[in-house]
Amino acid sequence: MKFKLQLVCEPGENETAYTDEIFTFDKSFDTFENIGLNLCESKQLLKNLQQSIVEKQLGAFIKSKGMQKLRKKGNYTVKLKTLFGDITFESPRYYGEDKKTFSPLNELLPNHTTPELLFLETKWACLIPFEKTANLLKEVLPVAETINATTVQNHLYDLALAQEQEVGEEQWMYDCGSINQRQALPRPERTMVVGIDGGYVRDWKDKKSIFEVIAGKSIPAEKPAKCFAFVGSYDLKSKRRFYDHLVSQGMQPHQQLEFFSDGADNLRNLQTYLNAESTHILDWFHITMKLTVLHQCALGLMKKEENIFNIY
Repeated sequence: MKFKLQLVCEPGENETAYTDEIFTFDKSFDTFENIGLNLCESKQLLKNLQQSIVEKQLGAFIKSKGMQKLRKKGNYTVKLKTLFGDITFESPRYYGEDKKTFSPLNELLPNHTTPELLFLETKWACLIPFEKTANLLKEVLPVAETINATTVQNHLYDLALAQEQEVGEEQWMYDCGSINQRQALPRPERTMVVGIDGGYVRDWKDKKSIFEVIAGKSIPAEKPAKCFAFVGSYDLKSKRRFYDHLVSQGMQPHQQLEFFSDGADNLRNLQTYLNAESTHILDWFHITMKLTVLHQCALGLMKKEENIFNIY
């Protein structure tokens, strides 16, 4: 059996639609393995489809900018890295009014790697090693064969650096508005619960060195619970990051919050002045730990007194 897949593009009103032949292939039907598309065929189909769609979109964008009146200098080849393969196309350059050349596609394409590819690279790279991420992408998607662990690592670093620059300045206290402003807002029906604690981790290289990792979990009423963690001695904007995390989870200026912690100084400083409606609770586990220590000390004193009486 012969299959032919075509892409029909309708540019807009009063414009003629045109058809591109995307993929042609033969498939037999006598074995189970030949039923449906195989991995190689699906990857080639996606790559051809992506190439055709991108070319049509870029052509429409250049046409919308009205470059017909400008003098054209020439074209240069551009390679766009996408989730469905590298797309190569010709980018035109024109002479502007100041006699300097420019490319209209630079406005549309600030970099040559699409957000979808960066998203999947960074998401998988946070869960598995860089090399495994690159191999998995090449196995299931028609990405370029040149992608490797270094590429994934560099993209992850660049994206993390860009997100870090978007974080606001650290503050000692965050404004939740006046009492009258908060009372004028409709009060949320349920309370947001946040649990937070710290634990010490030994340095992998320097075994004598340890550092504290602060981890927690926020449980809002309307959204799924979400975990967070950071190194307080390394992160210079820990309180700002914690505040932004709660806001992203739906915290409002008049939101009732309950913080559960062991009452450590660094945890108290992190929680204070984040929300005017917050309540700070010392969790029962850490209270019982201290009571257990006191109980053991008392038992030790009793045994010591018994030994003294036995001597006399």
